[in-house]
Amino acid sequence: MHFGFAAGLAKNGMTPVVPIYSSFYQRGYDQVIHDICLQNLGVVMCVDRAGIVGNDGETHQGVFDLSFFSIIPNLTIMAPKDFKELENMLEYAVTLNKPVVIRYPRGRRRKIKV
Repeated sequence: MHFGFAAGLAKNGMTPVVPIYSSFYQRGYDQVIHDICLQNLGVVMCVDRAGIVGNDGETHQGVFDLSFFSIIPNLTIMAPKDFKELENMLEYAVTLNKPVVIRYPRGRRRKIKV
């Protein structure tokens, strides 16, 4: 997945933002732990479709990410209540220089300024 690449960017002073569906973070779980969080690297992981996502199908329901992310060391988890708070969290997350997860539900699309 993209986690090793994001870790390499963070190691070299960049702040990568990695948006991936919640259900796909399950497949890269060990990479999130070993490549990003144990090294305490400044990677912002955006967890799209967190929670129940309706018609996306049973394999795309984002119902496990909060439980498996909550036990990872060095990881800050954020969950905005609306798009404005999502913008604010994203702006804040890129300044932290540590692993951050921002989880948000499936919903209406809107461009977010970074």
